[in-house]
Amino acid sequence: MSNWLQRFVGETQVEMLRLLRRSRQTITSLADALRLTDNAVRTHVAALERQGVVEHVGIQRDTGGKPARIYDLTSEGEELFPKAYALVLGGLVEEIARSAAGSVQGCRRRTVRRLGPRRPRRRFGVWAAISR
Repeated sequence: MSNWLQRFVGETQVEMLRLLRRSRQTITSLADALRLTDNAVRTHVAALERQGVVEHVGIQRDTGGKPARIYDLTSEGEELFPKAYALVLGGLVEEIARSAAGSVQGCRRRTVRRLGPRRPRRRFGVWAAISR
């Protein structure tokens, strides 16, 4: 996520979005990770909900007390993070054009080798499909 977003929502909310991108979170888990009070986190989550980038997605009942609400990114929230699809697909197209006579597996291996240092850290989507 780039610094331009940080100018609009602030450092704390950017870190909150990063945590939510990794996994669904409760107010308490966000508060612990960010070293903030539950009330401070609720304020930030409410602001992010109003902006349409975070939503309540469920309830966690094993808290020993009042059930905790679980939050996650909306599809709009996920769009705030860069994707490597263009890089991977562009590399595949180049490899296919170079080796029209080569096998599909050979093409995949060469693409993975060539893009290795630039590949995304998280393995999902298109990158996960080609790097198997």
